[in-house]
Amino acid sequence: MMNTTNKNITYILTILLSFSLSTTLLSQGKIHKSNMTPEAILWSEDFANGFSNSANGSWVTSGTQGNIIEYDFDGPDSLAGFGAIPSTTASNGFAIFDFHKKVTGANSIQAILTSPVIDLGVNTTSAQLKIQTMLYYCCNGVDSMTIEFSTDGGINFPNSVNLSKLVGVNNQHWEKGGVGRSFRWKISDYIAADPTNVVIRFNWTSPGNFTSGPNANYFWMIDDIEITTVPDHALEFVSGPTGEPKTDVIFDNDASNPKQGYVALNQVKPISFDANILNYGTVTQTNVLLTVDVLDANLNSIQSLVSATPVTMAENDIVTYSTFFTPTWTPTNIGKYYLVFSASTDSSSVAGFEAPTDTFKLEVTSNLMSLDWGNFDNEIGSEELGPDSSAIASLLDFPNADPDTTNYIFIDSVHVGFGPSTAAGGAIRIAIYPESAFQPGPSGFTGSPVISKRFMVTSGMPGTVVAFAMRDSLFNPSSQSYDKFGTALMSGQKYYFLVYMYANGGANPISIMNDQKVLQSNLSSLMYNQYDVRWWTGFFNSRVLNAPWIRAQLVSTPPPGIGLFEAKTEKFSIYPNPATDYLNISFSREGEYQLELINLSGELVKTFSIHAYGNDVHSINLTGLAKGVYHVSLKEDRVSQHVTLILN
Repeated sequence: MMNTTNKNITYILTILLSFSLSTTLLSQGKIHKSNMTPEAILWSEDFANGFSNSANGSWVTSGTQGNIIEYDFDGPDSLAGFGAIPSTTASNGFAIFDFHKKVTGANSIQAILTSPVIDLGVNTTSAQLKIQTMLYYCCNGVDSMTIEFSTDGGINFPNSVNLSKLVGVNNQHWEKGGVGRSFRWKISDYIAADPTNVVIRFNWTSPGNFTSGPNANYFWMIDDIEITTVPDHALEFVSGPTGEPKTDVIFDNDASNPKQGYVALNQVKPISFDANILNYGTVTQTNVLLTVDVLDANLNSIQSLVSATPVTMAENDIVTYSTFFTPTWTPTNIGKYYLVFSASTDSSSVAGFEAPTDTFKLEVTSNLMSLDWGNFDNEIGSEELGPDSSAIASLLDFPNADPDTTNYIFIDSVHVGFGPSTAAGGAIRIAIYPESAFQPGPSGFTGSPVISKRFMVTSGMPGTVVAFAMRDSLFNPSSQSYDKFGTALMSGQKYYFLVYMYANGGANPISIMNDQKVLQSNLSSLMYNQYDVRWWTGFFNSRVLNAPWIRAQLVSTPPPGIGLFEAKTEKFSIYPNPATDYLNISFSREGEYQLELINLSGELVKTFSIHAYGNDVHSINLTGLAKGVYHVSLKEDRVSQHVTLILN
């Protein structure tokens, strides 16, 4: 088998949900994880007393920009949205390299934070360094943020760990609200020469140019440093040798397929799972297996999938996805499914055993398809890619035809998740292209799209998911129905769904929510960088663009007796279009609706509040309005539909 954050509120809710789910799974015995015994702590620092008054001795700052290293409580200065490092002891202070708007005119930088001498005694054949850290940087050669080790009291530092090689590139607001990271490294070999005379230093040295713009918006926060013994029994999910994800979800036994977190029931494919596992502990593990438990929304077990070949793993051994992969599972019902990865060995019942777990949530829907898995991890848009004509695209797979046809599926609407940094007043254009239309590089998409429509970004859209009608439909007044009910696409193919962003020169920024949870295959998501005048698959070593919230809603099967190209019953429909002095709105169910008319300048022209009783038609008087093109927004609760209206 081959396989290659509304920020703060969303983040808190995600943490609470994850904690609640994990607790429930543990209580039901669906995650097998013994009570863990902490490693023996040999030395620790939480910066509770600052740098100079530490109980361990004074920490020293140095380097040409050493003044930017601070004892801090609130995170980077003047960089809204980050706050303190999310560490256990952040409230009593932490260390920060705060480059934000402080380093200017320097073609190279150096800032170093050095520990006092650490005496670990002589019995340190099993030692690891653990830290909580949050690192935020971009490019221009900024690739040397290291943790360095000395055993001669700080004279020489021959060994180091390059943290910037382990953390993805990020920039501007892409990682706001993101979690800090816990890291640990075995350091026994680094300190073996003299463990009684150890010094650790955190070194940010780079030839990068920090003279202007976002290139000054960098920081590195550090807290809760510990040197402990290495655990005896500890497995970890780790990245593969050429960047394969720690845990992966494979559709139809082909890792190049898009990994769709929302999939329509009639579009499901067989799904398998794999992982790369490291034996981090000191004890050899026998009969190591990967298990993926499939649970329903109530956490009832549906199926347990186990890798076929148990293996023996010595300390530091890594066994990859080519061994740890499961049989396939095919969803059969609409609903939420939890996919729980875990690893077991003959030592799983040993007290203190560390077994890795990872959980994904897949949603099988009646008609929704998307790359995202419902996680809002960051946002990306016009501020990063260019104010006018930059774009983001998702590749979606439609293997099966609509049940009433042989060769087609039909798109009702495209749902776009706008990040909270979006501002009303801009516009988007949604276009659909077959996969074959994409050519890498500047040319991008060739030929004409299947359909392309332009919409205004209005005040209610930032921070929400908005449905934009993409029906290639003509209303027939004589039959009071649509001649077509959806944009027809050939089944058995993949299609790119593009969102172009027009931010009025940057005055009205547009951003799209992004999901980093499941690493997408190459070319599943694309971005057009207006500054570079070319299409890219993302940023180096980063999931800033991974699974944008661009969702396709399929047309449901029409009722019996209604022809393929006749009207699909909607919650509401709007006609005639073009209109003259009135507009009819037909409702299929009772509800409270709000209608807004917006001109091309983004101005709200008229609003109407309508109570519909179901299966009735309301007429709106348009007399007195200037002729031209308007955007119509009709909202019910949290659902909205947007269409373009021509007024003659």
